[in-house]
Amino acid sequence: MAADGALKTHDGSATSLTTFQESPNTLKTVVPPMDLVESGRRLCITLQDAPGWSDDINVVWYLRRMIQFILGQRAKDYKLMAGARALDEVAMCGQLRHSITACLYFITPHRLKKVDVIIMCALSQLVTVIPVLAKADTMTDEELAQYRQEVCEVLQDPSKVATSKALAPLSFNSYGFSKQVLGGLHGMDIAVDRLPLAVIGSRVTEQVTNPALLAALGLQQTDFQQPIRRYRWGAAYAFNHEHSDLLLLKRLLLGDKVGSLYALLDESYRRYVEFCQQYEDAGQQVPVLVQAIAAGC
Repeated sequence: MAADGALKTHDGSATSLTTFQESPNTLKTVVPPMDLVESGRRLCITLQDAPGWSDDINVVWYLRRMIQFILGQRAKDYKLMAGARALDEVAMCGQLRHSITACLYFITPHRLKKVDVIIMCALSQLVTVIPVLAKADTMTDEELAQYRQEVCEVLQDPSKVATSKALAPLSFNSYGFSKQVLGGLHGMDIAVDRLPLAVIGSRVTEQVTNPALLAALGLQQTDFQQPIRRYRWGAAYAFNHEHSDLLLLKRLLLGDKVGSLYALLDESYRRYVEFCQQYEDAGQQVPVLVQAIAAGC
């Protein structure tokens, strides 16, 4: 937190793989703890920025770096808990301090690239991957609907568009929010054909003056700033439901829909339990486990 109480966020506009490898903590945004009244617990959230791929990417090398980070975080929890994994999901909900709960994978607008499909499929075998369409304001309603359908169809059968003799057959381990969660957003209900969500972001902000929006964000203060993108024809607001799904995404992950959050935490713990056995079989050596997993990518 800054001296004035404002949340300090990492600017991920130019994240290098070198920085991510050498000092990932500098790429983190730590969110103030959230009290979960239903469970009587306090949830600590950290957003870890990771670099995207570049035009000259070596996909296998890039995936090794990502896999090593994901498994390294689970190994920290293994050490912290002395390898314990006998408790059920309810008892362990939110107890993994280091493991990655979910990966928000931002996809460029208009065209889904083969390398994105390969990376999403590989990561989805290790962690929950939630695809998100970026720069929603660059697409018309028709273009956005068509692109959503394209992304969904590709991820249902990724090998049709991303085949390679050097890679194993691709499959995307999809994660779906429950219908009860998607249909209980009180005026913001999400139809299945509206997934993946499309968002906008900006380093330029403007003060929120709408009391209803502040209430939807769960805020009491009146000095809250929201991202805005200004154009000659007008402006696009990140938290305007007609411009962007960012508020919906926030509610699903960190807002009032705690059921979806608990489901993500349960899934994270299930993957941790699987990791524990694999980690022990590899002699508790992350590099050995990375090599074994990367060989199957």
